[in-house]
Amino acid sequence: MKLLLIAISIVLLCTYTHAQDYLKQGDACYTQKNYSCAYDNYMKGYEANLPAQKNLLYFRIGYCLNNMKRFEESKVWLRRALNEKTELDPTWSMAFAHYSTYKYDSAAIYYTRAYALATSIENKKSIAYYAGLSFYNVKNYSSALTQFTNCLKHDTADLNTQTYIARTQFALKNYTTAENEFRKLLIVSKDSASISYAHKMIGEVFYNQRKYPTAISSYRNALQYTPKDYQLLGYIGDCYLNQSKNDSARLIYQQAIDGTKSQQKLFLSDSIFMADLSRGLLSTYINQKDTLNAIRKLSEIIRYDIEQEQIANLLNVLVVQRRDLKALESLMPVLISGYKLYSMKAELASLYNNAAIVYDQLKMQPKAIAHYRLAVQANYPPSDYIGSGFIKNLIKEKKYKEASDSVNNWEKLPNKYPDLYKQFTQNMKGRIAYAQNDTATAARYFKETIKLNYTSPDANLFLGKMLLDRKDSSAAFNYWGRITSAINFITEQEAILEVFKFVGLRYFESASKNPTYGYTSFTSASDFFDKAFAIDSNQALIRLYAGITHLQLKRIYTGKSHLLKAVDLYQKKKDTLGIVYRWLGYAEMRGETLPNYTKAFDYYQKGIQANPLDSAIVNDLATAYYQQKDYVKAAEHFGKTTNLYKSTGNKAVSFYNKALSLYMNKQKTEAMAEVTRSLELNPKYADALKLKAELEKPTQ
Repeated sequence: MKLLLIAISIVLLCTYTHAQDYLKQGDACYTQKNYSCAYDNYMKGYEANLPAQKNLLYFRIGYCLNNMKRFEESKVWLRRALNEKTELDPTWSMAFAHYSTYKYDSAAIYYTRAYALATSIENKKSIAYYAGLSFYNVKNYSSALTQFTNCLKHDTADLNTQTYIARTQFALKNYTTAENEFRKLLIVSKDSASISYAHKMIGEVFYNQRKYPTAISSYRNALQYTPKDYQLLGYIGDCYLNQSKNDSARLIYQQAIDGTKSQQKLFLSDSIFMADLSRGLLSTYINQKDTLNAIRKLSEIIRYDIEQEQIANLLNVLVVQRRDLKALESLMPVLISGYKLYSMKAELASLYNNAAIVYDQLKMQPKAIAHYRLAVQANYPPSDYIGSGFIKNLIKEKKYKEASDSVNNWEKLPNKYPDLYKQFTQNMKGRIAYAQNDTATAARYFKETIKLNYTSPDANLFLGKMLLDRKDSSAAFNYWGRITSAINFITEQEAILEVFKFVGLRYFESASKNPTYGYTSFTSASDFFDKAFAIDSNQALIRLYAGITHLQLKRIYTGKSHLLKAVDLYQKKKDTLGIVYRWLGYAEMRGETLPNYTKAFDYYQKGIQANPLDSAIVNDLATAYYQQKDYVKAAEHFGKTTNLYKSTGNKAVSFYNKALSLYMNKQKTEAMAEVTRSLELNPKYADALKLKAELEKPTQ
């Protein structure tokens, strides 16, 4: 037994000796910065199990892995080292590993811990600087400022730290302090690039405060030190653009573009920069409504940077909305090539779809459907927006089977947003059924969509439309009232117009029936009428109701404006034209400031000429004369209404009004005759009884 123990001891001693050798060899490689060699030996030492050296080995292995850029592995070993003992070196190395893998939150935590453990000024300075950078990168600017300030305590002349203090103050929007810090940089900076940078950032300080002339001055100061920094010219151009000095902005942008082009070697960043400059140039043309040159500049943006996010928006504003077919067809080839080159499938599909929309609006149906097909093929299966355009056009061409087959095929494919896509396919099936007059099937599909999305524009639109077909306007309003805020998702302008008209008229009707809440409902009606006019300003009925609505809201000027437009639209429909003139008379009776009876009489007379049998117009004219105390004419026109009214009640009122006018004109005998006729028609008419009693009193 004794011999066995001696043998085991000898083996352990040999193992320990070999382990010590690995550690020495690792240290030798480590000193020479041969980290791969050091790592190999440290790992052998670790596997030889050196318990006394465990903490040191963990750190050295982690440090070597850091230098070999194997950061995730490094973190494992450094964590083991820190679990053994909290020391500066593994904490600092752990911070570096996190910083190198862009985990700035974690890096900031470890750098802060390392700063507390560090003792030498040099170490504290370096750690504080990187702690500041870590906080800065996660936009924790207050903590970043604390760390950069700590760093500057240890080296007041450090240019990098001074720069970041200024940048951090700028990020915190402490513009006065930031300006002062950048001016300090001007004092300590030696080379042209650093001086130019300080001037540029002072310009940025002023730019962010919208002090554009001062910003321009600072940018020009920067240009003196780096005359080939064409980005500075771009900044100056932006300042002019923001001041609406379009000609000056255009000149500067063009100088920047020409300067960038003149460089012997252009990089990707230069192309992106020129795209930005071209966008600035384009903005100057848009501001001056020079669409031709704006489109020309758009083509340059496409050439320089096909991936520019704003291209689609600019194309839509400058080309699609204007239906500029020539411009569209000139831009499409380069866009198609670029999108295919960069595999931008969604953008390519959108381009084809926009082209299809333009062709569709220009009644070029074969080209429209061809481009809808290309849009679907470009990014298959299509998005709901792209797919709906294709299906709607197939429905328009009565290709119901192809439309149905397409939707069924798309439905079978996996989709990133299955619930949303199901709403789309159900709506398309509903549209296909509705187009074939199968309203029962259509309603079933649309109601399935409603279960998924209560405010689905398509489903609510068609369910409302089907109810209107059955003359159930109240139920239709329940559906159409839901979608007014999401109406932009419906592409058919005619359908949108119908919704706005219908909802506006329903609010008008509600206001007329319920005076207590009239103001709110009239306001809502006015809003929807305005939305309808944005689509079609020649809607005669809506002009009339918009005019009446504004008058009820005491907006006399705008009410008259709508009614005068309605006069032009109703020239061939005399009965309604009479109503329009009646409301114009009503408007003048109220007046924008004071009543204008002369104009009111003129409008009422025109209304009677347009429709002599409209008792309401004659009655309003008679009322106007009565208010003007022209009792003779008032009696004359109230008398005319007695022959126009058909109901006994209205006739009784008419005879009373005539009697009252005669009474006011001191024609008591004639007044008694008329009031008697009124009471013959309605013996219980209180006002007539009161007037008769007054007339029967003996003359004083």
